[in-house]
Amino acid sequence: MHKIKFLAAATLLVLAVSCSPSGKRIKPTKNVIFMLTDGTSTGALAAARWYQRYMTGDSGFNLSLDPYVCGLVQTHESDCPITCSAPGMSAYMTGVLSRQGNVSIHPLPHPGQDIYPTDPEKAFQPAATLLEAARYWQGKSTGLVCTVSFTHATPAAASAHHEYRWNNHELALQQACEGLDLVFGSGIGDLTDEIRGMIADTGATLFEDDPEGFRSFRSGRVWALFGKSMMEYEIDRSGSGQPSLSEMTAKAIELLSSNKKGFFLMVEGSKVDYAAHSEDPVGLITELLEFDRAVKVATDFAKKDGNTTVVIIPDHGNCGIQIGGGGYNDYETNPVDSIYEGIRNCRSSAWKMLSRIQGCPEQDIPSVFKEWTGITLRPRELEDIKKYMYVTEDNYMKVSDTWNLLSVVAHIFTSRTHLNIIGGDHTGEDVFFGVYNPHGQRPEGIIKNVDINAYLCEVMGIERPLYELTCELFSPHDVVFEGSESSITKEDGCRLLSVHGRNGVSLRIPAFHNVVYRTKEDGCTDTLRTRAQCVYATGNKKFYLDRSLGELVK
Repeated sequence: MHKIKFLAAATLLVLAVSCSPSGKRIKPTKNVIFMLTDGTSTGALAAARWYQRYMTGDSGFNLSLDPYVCGLVQTHESDCPITCSAPGMSAYMTGVLSRQGNVSIHPLPHPGQDIYPTDPEKAFQPAATLLEAARYWQGKSTGLVCTVSFTHATPAAASAHHEYRWNNHELALQQACEGLDLVFGSGIGDLTDEIRGMIADTGATLFEDDPEGFRSFRSGRVWALFGKSMMEYEIDRSGSGQPSLSEMTAKAIELLSSNKKGFFLMVEGSKVDYAAHSEDPVGLITELLEFDRAVKVATDFAKKDGNTTVVIIPDHGNCGIQIGGGGYNDYETNPVDSIYEGIRNCRSSAWKMLSRIQGCPEQDIPSVFKEWTGITLRPRELEDIKKYMYVTEDNYMKVSDTWNLLSVVAHIFTSRTHLNIIGGDHTGEDVFFGVYNPHGQRPEGIIKNVDINAYLCEVMGIERPLYELTCELFSPHDVVFEGSESSITKEDGCRLLSVHGRNGVSLRIPAFHNVVYRTKEDGCTDTLRTRAQCVYATGNKKFYLDRSLGELVK
């Protein structure tokens, strides 16, 4: 096997050249809006653009993001050319390549497979994010907007750290104590009484399935969550009362822009990826179009403000959707309606169709299906629906791997189009990126995902390496408390670090919280707040925490 290796100095040189147009120093802007459309293959842009032209009759329609596209990004992990969302977003936020499932941490080396040299001494150490730098170093306001749970890979990688992206509770604990100025999205199912209390302790107001409360909120920190684990697809949102992604983006900008020091906002079009995994072209296209409306909200603000940069990007491709392929060999004789005519009357995502036909009398299935999709079911399709009526796949990433009701419905949708989907998995393709910058300074060409982080550091005015913040906030406990006796136990399901200093002071520090219980020689116990959450890594059984805590036991 041939290994690809680069010297660190050479890599830094490449970053500096590729992210500085004409070699000029990037002029920082006060605000940065980072907009990520999850799991979006580049072919989805054409599919969405032509769909909207066909549906509206506006042959001149272009996506709002089109003018800002300036290049392609190579997305990959530290040891693999295809990335999942967690390391994909982590690379943008930290500049560190990591392994599958890693949420903004340094990766464990994978001998024989690592694409670049990986430092085993740093394995499992949390890597400081741009959001954390904006908050701790610059005093900016910070916010997350998404349409799935706030603990999901993309928002988590901006605001938390973990070896494994599916540890929702431990991610939620970190995000709740992070001091985020706003969180809009889903994830009520990830809330506990403790997490609600931690959110309240930051001074934030929490709205749960309360669109009126969300819309009437005027100032201060706020969380507004809708749905247990995800919001409705945009095509299904009517009548739900839930805000759209573009509405949440506008609200976030309104609230965050009151900070004179500026803000960092992450906006995710989360469910493009969900629809791509299901191979649902209707859900995918309509989700991408709503994300594009959110892009317009952000760029309109940026143009008016004059001091805001907007970055628009996917974390990876998914499903490889494209116009043509398959039975579309005679494409030169077919007009645009040959692509979309079969789904022009579809008013439902494939996912929502499940609840509409499950439990429906068998004789009513064809009429209900046609009512919401405009599609007349073929005999074999009706048989498949009946056969798989109550077969589900709980893992949204695995829907297309087996026959289940969602995959059956999505296949029916696709069969009525001339859209080709290669499969319901992530792809290693280069993805588009776009930038609006008031000074016209933006990277161009084909660059690596970590180059995006380098550009963002410059445009945010972060002059120190992010690893310096990593060392400030996330140093190993054996380094922080060198010379003191320490032990790690587990109480009520939570890892606990106990430290006994030579000055008679002892500390108790729970993992994934931002609190330290200090007991002095007289037996009195104080509760202290740390700047950042204390992270525990199971891989090496170490706590990573604020370096300044070592002063408490000296």
